[in-house]
Amino acid sequence: MRLFPVLMILMVISCFVSCDRSPVPGFSSSAYMDSIAAWQQGRARELTSPDGWLALTGRYWIKEGVQSFGSGRGNQIIFPRGTSPDTVGFIVQKDDQVTIRIQEGVDVQCEGQPVREVSMTTDRDGIPTYLTLGSLKWHIIKRGHRFALRLIDHESKILREFRGVEYFPVDPSWCLQADFIPYDPPKLLPIATVIGTIDTMTAPGYLSFKLHRKTYRLDPVQEPGSESLFIIFADETTGMETYGGGRFIDAPPPDGNRHVILDFNKAYNPPCAFTEFATCPLPPDQNKLPVSITAGEKVYSEH
Repeated sequence: MRLFPVLMILMVISCFVSCDRSPVPGFSSSAYMDSIAAWQQGRARELTSPDGWLALTGRYWIKEGVQSFGSGRGNQIIFPRGTSPDTVGFIVQKDDQVTIRIQEGVDVQCEGQPVREVSMTTDRDGIPTYLTLGSLKWHIIKRGHRFALRLIDHESKILREFRGVEYFPVDPSWCLQADFIPYDPPKLLPIATVIGTIDTMTAPGYLSFKLHRKTYRLDPVQEPGSESLFIIFADETTGMETYGGGRFIDAPPPDGNRHVILDFNKAYNPPCAFTEFATCPLPPDQNKLPVSITAGEKVYSEH
């Protein structure tokens, strides 16, 4: 056991030399391994939370006009069998507004209070309106010009049976120091999604880093109101050892020297790897790396 720290340090030094990756100054292997373990534990808590992606059980596109919803087979929007009364109520879309009317005698609540009719805000309005019924919780999302009801079940089968995510072995040499080169002005990127829509996101600059004595680059984007960087990428493991729709990395903003810590050990699957009801962004062409990134989360399997 006493040899482990020495072997780990030798492994890290060897890999930095042989792989020509840019090490992070002040690197401590033991502290780093602890930080990755903590990150993986936090990732598991996030996925298995009652409102996590594993609890997402439905996405129902809404049409202009009136649609009934509930678990009864005669509704236009049908919830999973046995999760709700036959008819919970009616969804009304008129132009750019969605209203939900609840059937008499059905205990739907909003912020802990019973409701009969609610004008719904969407996820594009900031904080959406959430309605609850038993183990169910739903809100309205907007994608392009379309609205959908997103349904969460705190007692979903996939949430109950989740066995964890598989990772590549943690390799500290995948924690890189990248150079941030700003765009002036910031660049607007069209980002395709799995449902065929195109979102426009802002890339403040690009990240330049070295792997195997070659230089690569990635375009990160920034979510509105956030200074952190969000990277959507694919590599040569995509569709084989890792999820076919790419993976994500969160990174801090550049420091005073325009350096960014790019940690591929924290590469994680998009929600679409866990549920068919998410609407994930796909990697832009310039973020499809011609190299295998054998770090971070592997493709998720329920078995």
